Amino acid sequence: MEQKLAPGFVMAHFGLSMVILVAAATLAWRARGEREAAVFNPDRKAVWAVRSLFPLATLVIFAGTAATAAGPHSGGPPDSRSSV
Repeated sequence: MEQKLAPGFVMAHFGLSMVILVAAATLAWRARGEREAAVFNPDRKAVWAVRSLFPLATLVIFAGTAATAAGPHSGGPPDSRSSV
């Protein structure tokens, strides 16, 4: 039985799972309740450097899902196996 998955569905599935994973991690972090032990980092350059990596990481994840979703293993014929 040959499956034909559209790359858009594969990418949307992965993107939705990433959003759910981030939401679950945020919920777990906030549920710890250690608000008074938060450490403030006065180095604003370091804070903005880390924040500027977020769009780059999003772009890399999107490009990776696009490349993977368009490959032979996302709904390709059953005889297309990896040589690993």
